[in-house]
Amino acid sequence: MELIKTNSWSCLPTAFSMALGIPFAQVIDIIGHDGSEFPFKDKTFRRGFHIQECIDACFTLGYACVEIQRYFGMQPYYDSVEAIPAYSFEVCDKRFKDYLIKSQGVLAGRVERNSGVIVGHAVAWNGLMIYDSRGMIYDFEQAEMFNFNPHTLWILVKMEK
Repeated sequence: MELIKTNSWSCLPTAFSMALGIPFAQVIDIIGHDGSEFPFKDKTFRRGFHIQECIDACFTLGYACVEIQRYFGMQPYYDSVEAIPAYSFEVCDKRFKDYLIKSQGVLAGRVERNSGVIVGHAVAWNGLMIYDSRGMIYDFEQAEMFNFNPHTLWILVKMEK
């Protein structure tokens, strides 16, 4: 896997580009925009990218994306504030790490900006190391030290047809 450094709003397609081993421009061409516009009232936030756009790009390239959540639970109905965990935190962490060591793909999570605002972030995962488009390579245990809190793994699986 090759590290690609990019701007803050393109981390998601950059992570997929690294995980797929293809040029960033190819992913952007498939998605159809570069995420740079400012459509929100808060002009400090760009359009960026949605995970579904990257899943569609993967599908176009012959890959399926399997979502593995780090922590999850059950709710009695869709918008309920009441929830119970499926497993303990310890079991969830072990389960997540079991998936990590057996796969490669994209890790999605959060980072805190210098302003204190928490925003989404994505990195590539090669089965051993995190490739972060902020210009760093580190292992999973160092993620929080690098201000990255991963909560979802998107495993890339080559489709047969």
